[in-house]
Amino acid sequence: MATISRAQLLHHPSAYFSRLPHSHSSFSINFRRRKFSVTPPLLCSSSSSPSASTNPSIVGDLLNYLNESWTQFHATAEAKRQLIAAGFHLLNENDEWDLRPGGRYFFTRNMSCLVAFAVGEKYIVGNGFHVIAAHTDSPCLKLMEVVYGTLGSTET
Repeated sequence: MATISRAQLLHHPSAYFSRLPHSHSSFSINFRRRKFSVTPPLLCSSSSSPSASTNPSIVGDLLNYLNESWTQFHATAEAKRQLIAAGFHLLNENDEWDLRPGGRYFFTRNMSCLVAFAVGEKYIVGNGFHVIAAHTDSPCLKLMEVVYGTLGSTET
């Protein structure tokens, strides 16, 4: 079996999982990737602003994230990629940090945990801070294929 380094897995995770031996080994991995998409809304009038149609959709961004995040490890790698693209600085949690007002930072642990934060422009040491948290391991990132159906004559 091929050895995969942590750095290789973070850069192209799906490429390495697709190379795992399936038919010649005692185990089988079936990663069925589902792609979700958003259809663009129909415009009812020609008076809509052109800038509104060129802005990326929040729902589309979420679906792109979900398509890349089929395990907590992939969710962490995709979030890391997006944070770096947005100008956040990667920190090593074991090093001393040089945090500056207005700075945006993050660190990861075990390839499945990510902590990101921003320091306010007017932050003064001792003034406290706010925390928002989420997790990606359980319940995992999934969308239901059918969101409603019919039960007798009642829609559910």
